Amino acid sequence: MKKVLDALIHLNITNAFLEHPAVPTVDDMMAHLGSQPGGKCKNLFLKSSKPKFFVLVIALHDTEINVKSLSKKLGSKKAMRFAQTDITASMLGANKGELSPLCLVSSTCLTSPPPLILVVMICFPIAT
Repeated sequence: MKKVLDALIHLNITNAFLEHPAVPTVDDMMAHLGSQPGGKCKNLFLKSSKPKFFVLVIALHDTEINVKSLSKKLGSKKAMRFAQTDITASMLGANKGELSPLCLVSSTCLTSPPPLILVVMICFPIAT
């Protein structure tokens, strides 16, 4: 994360960084950030087994996401599942509750041959 913040400063990009403990649920996050201005995001790291690919889903905290429906829309033969903790840590350098889109910038995915990672930003509910 420090590398990302240093790069923003170097590029004269104004930013605000609010540090909080790892939060595994939206409710936990809102307990720390709920009173802060601006939108709050939830981040889900999902994996598909057939075909094999990974998806980082970024959505506003209160967006309803039907994973089965999203899986189908993205071409997964089966409903995607949350990536295991060890996979998330090795691919994105993040533990449960620490996931952020910035993990893609500082991850090993950029320095080694990566598996396919899609980034999906959802601005509306994914219904059935």
